[in-house]
Formats: sequence, C-alpha cells, structure tokens
Amino acid sequence: MCGENEQMIKNIVAVLRRLLRAVYMDNAKMNRQYGVTGPQGGVLRSLRDSGPASSAELSRTLYVTPSTMTGLIDRLESKGLVERIKKVGDRRVLMITLTSAGEELSHRLPDPLELRLVSKLSDLDIGHVKQLSAGVDELLSMVEPAATETLSYDEIMEQASANKSIADNLLEK
Repeated sequence: MCGENEQMIKNIVAVLRRLLRAVYMDNAKMNRQYGVTGPQGGVLRSLRDSGPASSAELSRTLYVTPSTMTGLIDRLESKGLVERIKKVGDRRVLMITLTSAGEELSHRLPDPLELRLVSKLSDLDIGHVKQLSAGVDELLSMVEPAATETLSYDEIMEQASANKSIADNLLEK
C-alpha cells in the first residue's frame, strides 16, 4: 500500500471512529439527562409520532432484532413509560403504547443525532449529497453483516469496544 493511500485509509477509519463516538456520546448524554438510552428514546418517539404499534412493527421501524426490541420494551415498561395492551380484534397481539409519563418524556427528548445530521445534509447541494451517499453506502457494504444478521445498536457498540484494539493498532501504524 502506498503512503498516500495508507494515510487516507487511516483518516477514513479515524473519522468513522469519531462518528461512532459521537453516536455513543449522544446516547450517554440522553441516558444521563433523561434516564433513557438512544434506542429507548427512538421507541418513545416512534410511538409518539405513529401511535401504538406491535413489537414486531417497532423492531422493523427502528432496525433492531425482535429480541432486542423486547428488551427495550421491557425496560421502558419497568420505568412506567410504555404499556402492553391487547390488540382490539386479536388478543394474541400486544400493542405497545405510551403511558402519560412516556408521552410527556417523548416531547422533552432532544432531537436525535440523525435529525441534526439530516438538517445539515439538506443544506448541501444535491451533487455533494449524492457523492456522500455513494461513499457511505460503499463503506457500509464493507462492514455490514450478512443480510440475515441484524445487530442492535448495543450489539454494535459491544463489538466496536471488543475490536477497539484492532482499530488502535491500525491507526498506530
């Protein structure tokens, strides 16, 4: 690998690490200030914006596995922010709905990092956005798990932490 190419690769890896750190810090700040994690905040926002939903619908909307969604709902329910109610017409399906405390908190939560990013990206010209989109898609295809394996944010962060030494070694070279 030539020196210039190697330096550019190191820069890409460093920028991605900064991005992951920004997501992690945003999540940690929300947890400290509001007592919910970023993914839990996503559930609250989704229920606020779209109304009651099944666990399966929420998992598809928020791109997490059904088992991860069950854990998120369990934790939100234990905090008194959501409740499970039987779906009218099909008692086999439980709908997740906000409690009054969950509704109130959902309106106080800050805009997620994604909304701030969308706002900044919308200020760019379409050609630049297309270039960024193609680059991000290509990077994602290099690291994304197989289509059958969907990881939650928490699972990704655990893997990132476990692989931190590998990334540190790459950046030190």
